[in-house]
Amino acid sequence: MAAEHEHELIERAAGGDRDAFGTLAQSYAAPLYTFLVRRCGSRHGAEDLAQSALLRAWLKLPTYRRDRGEFLPWLLAIANSLVITEHRRRRIHAGTLKEQPARVEPDALARTEARVELWNLVDRVLSPQAATVVWLRYGEGLEVQDIARVLAWSSVRVRITLFRARQLLAIAVHSEESNVGVVSTSGDRAHAL
Repeated sequence: MAAEHEHELIERAAGGDRDAFGTLAQSYAAPLYTFLVRRCGSRHGAEDLAQSALLRAWLKLPTYRRDRGEFLPWLLAIANSLVITEHRRRRIHAGTLKEQPARVEPDALARTEARVELWNLVDRVLSPQAATVVWLRYGEGLEVQDIARVLAWSSVRVRITLFRARQLLAIAVHSEESNVGVVSTSGDRAHAL
C-alpha cells in the first residue's frame, strides 16, 4: 500500500470511516495474524487476538501519530500488548510451533523448501522471544527500531538478540550440514535470513 494512500485511509478511519478502517485491516491482516500465531502458538488464539487487536486499534486510532513510526509496528505493538496480557491472565507460556504458520495469502512462507526448513530451524533452535524477533526482522522486514517499539524493548536489546540468534542459527546450520555430510556451496543458509 502506498504511504500516502495509507495515511489518507488512517485519517479517514480516525474520523470514523469504517470502510477506510476495513481497508486498513484487510491490508494488515496477514502480518498481524502471522505475528500472533508466532507469539501465542495457536491459530485459534491468534484469530481471537487478531480481532481484539483490530478492535483496540480502531478505538485507539485517533492517538496514532505518523511521526512516531509506521502503522504496522504500531498495530503489532497493540497485538503484542494483548498477547502479554493474555499470557499473564492464563499463565500460558508461548512454546515453539509444531507446524509453520501460514499467512493468509497462499504459500507466502513456503515458496521454497529451503525457506520452510530454515524457519523450522529458527523455531527449533531459538527461544520463542528470539524467534519472534527474527520473524519480525526477516519475515516481516521491520527495522530494528520498529521491532523495539513492537516489543517495548530497547534497540540495543533487539540488535543483541538478532546477533545472538544469527550466531546460533549459523552453528545449527553448520552442525546439520556436517551431520549429513553436505558442504554448502552457496554460503550459510542462515545468511539467507
